[in-house]
Amino acid sequence: MAEIRCARGDPTLEVEHFDPNWRLPLPGGEPRLSALTALAYFGETTFGSPGFYEPDCDNELAARSPGVQRELAQTNEREAALFEPGRWSFAEYAALREHRAAAIAVALRELRGHQFELVPALTLEAGEHRAYVIQKVRRTSRIATQSVAAYTVIDGVIRRSPDLYALVESRLAKAAYHLGRVVAAADELDLRRRARAGLGGAPAGLAHAPGTELACEDARDELRLDIRTLAQPQEAG
Repeated sequence: MAEIRCARGDPTLEVEHFDPNWRLPLPGGEPRLSALTALAYFGETTFGSPGFYEPDCDNELAARSPGVQRELAQTNEREAALFEPGRWSFAEYAALREHRAAAIAVALRELRGHQFELVPALTLEAGEHRAYVIQKVRRTSRIATQSVAAYTVIDGVIRRSPDLYALVESRLAKAAYHLGRVVAAADELDLRRRARAGLGGAPAGLAHAPGTELACEDARDELRLDIRTLAQPQEAG
């Protein structure tokens, strides 16, 4: 059951949705909420809530269309079977999810109403933290859409962005920058450790260079701080 909390002010902008059941991991221990499922989580958790996922949106029409249902009948059966004891394969699960999304995307190009889509460029997955942006658009042609609204899904908490996703984009971009610093520092640290151990692949002179471990930890701390900031609501400027 979705948990809904309403803050003061405009309820359309300040209502939050959260479903604790999605914190349960998949059978193989993988996070249930990921880029593969963020749009489905948004739709199931906010279904019919004013200002959020619309029951009559094009996504629902496409999923219920006879052509898509025929194409996905076997896909749905195979996915359900994966949750039976001893049948789990995350690779197959991911492939089935991607196939479903692709089939619906093809059908959506032929419709001309409101549609909801994940914005891949604004996806952030760092350890246990998850941040996604869902955009509501109006499709005007097979290749053109107009942005209507945007929503953040941060560690499972869904909020509507007050000014589409310009504010969200800047905040996620900052967090992604710190994530990149963590990766770069970790790579350099690995090279130094390999040099100390006398293994190949490390440039000369790196074995005893100081400060790399500290740089890596500093980058991680900045990322953790920025994710905490990202998860806090901000007033539109």
